[in-house]
Amino acid sequence: MICFLRAKRMVHDIVCDVRVLHGFMIVFTLSYFCGCQQSVSDGKEGMPEWALGQLPTIRMEIGGVAVEIEVAIFPREQQQGLMYRESMPENHGMLFVYDEPRYLSFWMKNTKIPLSIAFIRQDGVISNIEKMKPHTGPMNPTESYVSKYECVYALEMNEGWFERHGIKAGDVIHFPKEEIERIRNR
Repeated sequence: MICFLRAKRMVHDIVCDVRVLHGFMIVFTLSYFCGCQQSVSDGKEGMPEWALGQLPTIRMEIGGVAVEIEVAIFPREQQQGLMYRESMPENHGMLFVYDEPRYLSFWMKNTKIPLSIAFIRQDGVISNIEKMKPHTGPMNPTESYVSKYECVYALEMNEGWFERHGIKAGDVIHFPKEEIERIRNR
């Protein structure tokens, strides 16, 4: 009988040890996977830690509407653009500035918000405006949005913004070039 009680006690101890080990494994596994997720830093909600966040801005008027525009001049800024953003205020946008006129082509990789893009020539004339669909899938997007003429600017706003404000191809946008140069030289 004593052997039986000892064996029963040993089995009980082993079961308790296994439960403790199992609990430890669950806690370890959860903490490991939670720790491996991309962290989010202040002002960049929903963005990977390495993402740039908001870029320097200019304030101006387009079609009589006051807007705040982030300026993407350098390759890393242009490559990221509005990727990872969850939303964008109504009269806010992003201006891509290029040194030389060229045919511009954009895609929506890792971009969660629907946008409209105005391709703008060196003289400020809007070449064309395109609506761009969000793309957050695992593959690269197949759709690209291209300027009809060589341009030096591309301005992204929330989808339909240009249309809602009566702005169309052929209209002229005057950018504060001195402010853009100040941002370039930062």
